Amino acid sequence: MAHSHNPVVMVTGASHGFGSSLVKHFSASGYQVLATARNPPSESTYGVTWQALDVSSYDQCSRAIDFGFEKFGRIDVLVNNASGYTGGVTVAEISRDDIDLEIDITLKAPIYLSQLFVNRARHQKSGKIIFISSIAALLREPDCGFYSVYSAAKAGLIRFAECLNSDIVSYGMQAHVIVPCNMRDVSDQAELEKEKAVSYDSVARLAVQITRQEGNLSLGNVILQPAR
Repeated sequence: MAHSHNPVVMVTGASHGFGSSLVKHFSASGYQVLATARNPPSESTYGVTWQALDVSSYDQCSRAIDFGFEKFGRIDVLVNNASGYTGGVTVAEISRDDIDLEIDITLKAPIYLSQLFVNRARHQKSGKIIFISSIAALLREPDCGFYSVYSAAKAGLIRFAECLNSDIVSYGMQAHVIVPCNMRDVSDQAELEKEKAVSYDSVARLAVQITRQEGNLSLGNVILQPAR
């Protein structure tokens, strides 16, 4: 079976929110998109291939990676976007199940998917892994106790990506972390300034630009704050 020469990107958590913007912008930039979600839409847009994926399941992660390589012949970019969020509750109040679920989705799943991707893609001598972290991983604020497990998981992503990058550079691969502040699904500049936020679309465009970066230049942690 002949495969297209267009690059292939796999995006997790792609059915709504920021994930939808990633799908839109990668597709518009000429990528073949393998979009995954726990409950994918019944109809595809932007010519996207959808695959059901509960990232908390290692077996489903493995099958999704295998599906991508079998369908497209390769995967060039993995975007680890799927995330949990156990905000609004203190450490004393959060349940053990919620702690486990947060770590499973936000930290362990990207580690599993990255390992599976590297094992399949390293022969390509190229490839990029983008992790979507959060400014919550870095900031110490008065109310940070209400999302401590989420923050810890997102901080873990940053450190994992830093170590992973040194591990995979010999394969011609790179790992990058986007660390956004508040993101909103709006384009009105006045509203973004009022909420001290950045738009989904602007961050998604940056993700595409990172994948196009070539040469002996490594972009590590890209921390995003509103310009004003």
